[in-house]
Amino acid sequence: MRFISLPTSLEWYMQKIFSLERNVFRAVRPVAKHLTKVPLPSDNYFKSLKGLFQRLEGVEKLLQDPKVTTARLVTNPEKMVLKETQRAFTYFHLFDLTVDAVVVNRILPRAVRDDFFAGWRESQKTYIAEAKSYFEPVPLWHVELGRREMVGKADLARLARKVFKDRDPTAVHFAEKAFDFTKDGDDYILSIHAPFIRSGDIDLIKNNDELILRVGSFKRYVSLPRRVAALEPSDAILEDGYLKVTFGGTSDGKTG
Repeated sequence: MRFISLPTSLEWYMQKIFSLERNVFRAVRPVAKHLTKVPLPSDNYFKSLKGLFQRLEGVEKLLQDPKVTTARLVTNPEKMVLKETQRAFTYFHLFDLTVDAVVVNRILPRAVRDDFFAGWRESQKTYIAEAKSYFEPVPLWHVELGRREMVGKADLARLARKVFKDRDPTAVHFAEKAFDFTKDGDDYILSIHAPFIRSGDIDLIKNNDELILRVGSFKRYVSLPRRVAALEPSDAILEDGYLKVTFGGTSDGKTG
């Protein structure tokens, strides 16, 4: 079962509740108009609502098909911006939307060697390395800070050349999911695709709504959804090319 899925909730509502509500209103409408002046929804209202749902259902399928739709996130090598991008990355995965690239923007150019920017440069190096551990195996594209604001078609064309280089901007550059959340009974399971890891001791550090995983030289940061962040990791194994972490209890020892 999916951990969280808004479309599934809508589908459940339409299948279980919508038809019942429509029939109830159809039955009580002739009586209610003699008892109250408050108008009740007409059958055309329910017909329009059902049509809207059917159209949204079609959009959902297009958005969740990586052959048709992918998202590209843009971030900066700065702490708060990177954290917000990481959170967005997590929720894209939860709703089955594919992120095929992350653009790290506004990197200081190599030509800038003024001592005034030395601290900033070192800070950016740190956050660029963190970005790698947040988003891999999704491709990261680096873009240097420009001399001026990008305004107009000519500037955007130059920026596109910096971003894509010899890559096809219309191609899908990554079609898999970097990680996935599923539910097994009362437990939530985080599965991270890591086929290159064969064995090793697994270290887990949970810091509020973030999980840090280490296996040898492999390191990954994962932003946790609210429901999972309230739980503590209880187990971690390597299985069939996936690193699987089980969240099953709270910090006070109770089950979730």
